[in-house]
This record gives sequence, structure tokens and C-alpha cells, in this order.
Amino acid sequence: MYDTLIAQIKATLESIGAIKVVYAHPVTDVANYPAVIFFPDAFQNTFQSTADNSKVYRFHMYVVVGTNQKDNTSIFETVLPKAVDAVLAAFDAGWDGGMVGGHRVWLLVNSGLWSMSVTQSGIEAQAELTLEIRTTTTN
Repeated sequence: MYDTLIAQIKATLESIGAIKVVYAHPVTDVANYPAVIFFPDAFQNTFQSTADNSKVYRFHMYVVVGTNQKDNTSIFETVLPKAVDAVLAAFDAGWDGGMVGGHRVWLLVNSGLWSMSVTQSGIEAQAELTLEIRTTTTN
């Protein structure tokens, strides 16, 4: 199921015009901005009924923008919020709670810390998001 989910997440993110590059793994050197980095975080499995399992696949996502030629006000009030809004809109539009890989799915995106850091590419601002994909599997 991970390979199916990773492919669909990547396709969703790559469909966003405002996002220049998508990484499906942790990276320390971003090639272009805005970028999204995502990778699996955790997995939970519980019994839904005697015939069904409920699974939760959790992914960390980071929306990353470069800060060259921009001040913190425009980064945190305009540039980063627009990139995050584009990611949220893409998941709202592309994941309708239907089926993925033959499993019924639900999607939840939560926000984490918005911060700045010094990297090999210079100073970057990032917004942490947590993507939870809940599936129901019939045995």
C-alpha cells in the first residue's frame, strides 16, 4: 500500500503549478523553490469490525521556500502561505475520500511548526504538515 500512496501523493504534489520540485524522501539540498519534501512517518492498524481493519498511514510533509531577495514579512505572510494553500487545495480537490488501491480512504492534513533554517542552499523557510491517510481494508 505504501508504494501506491507514495505514487498518488507525489502525483498530487507534482500537479501543483506553484510547486517547482517534489521530493519523496528527506533531502538537505533543495534544487528549486517552492518545494515539497514528504516521506512516511508512522503506521497504525486497528480492528474496525470482525471483517475490517482500519489503517492510518502518516506522512511528514515540508513546504520549503527560499528566502533570498525577500524579507521575513513577505515570506511568512505571502510566499509560504500561498504555497501551503496550494498544497492543501490540491489534496482537497484530488482526494475525494474515494478508493486508493482498492481501499476506501479518508485524508487529513494538519499543520505543524513554521520556521526558518540555514541549509546548504541558503536560508529557507518551511511549513511542516502532517498527512494522515486512513484506509479500511476488508479481510
